[in-house]
Amino acid sequence: MFGGFSYLNADFPHREGLYGWGVSFSGNLTKNFGLVAESSGNYGHIRIPPIEFGPIIVLPGFNAETSLHTFLFGPRLSARTEKWTAFGHVLIGGARKSSITGTTTLLGQIANLDPRLTGDTGFALAAGGGLDIKASRRVAVRLFQIDYLPVRLNDAWTHNIRAQAGIVFRLGGD
Repeated sequence: MFGGFSYLNADFPHREGLYGWGVSFSGNLTKNFGLVAESSGNYGHIRIPPIEFGPIIVLPGFNAETSLHTFLFGPRLSARTEKWTAFGHVLIGGARKSSITGTTTLLGQIANLDPRLTGDTGFALAAGGGLDIKASRRVAVRLFQIDYLPVRLNDAWTHNIRAQAGIVFRLGGD
């Protein structure tokens, strides 16, 4: 079992940094092959720029709170020594993006927009790997896990990079 910190370099609509959590459960079928179920949640504030037509602002920019949750499953290949485990995986599943509009500036004044929740659920894929360093017989430190995380929402692909680090609890075997 893994639990830890997650950072998502998200592509919606511009590059934004979202922070959150990641958890996964893996079972090894052989010494080097296993299956993984993984979930993560990343949260942050994004700035939607104004829409301009020449010198006229058609729609002012606004701030939005956003989140992306993923639910993924797939195979993992591992290379193990006494002190570390390196792994690579390809996971598929779904993602849910939610946003709540926030504030905007109109003619130099801060104005609250009518709060509105929007969201979409779609396909997600994670391809990447990481490195666990053994701390004791039952505990390891996930030094890093880096994934390319393309997500298809609202009929468009976003191309994201996710980094995770945390603690791994080994429930069985050595």
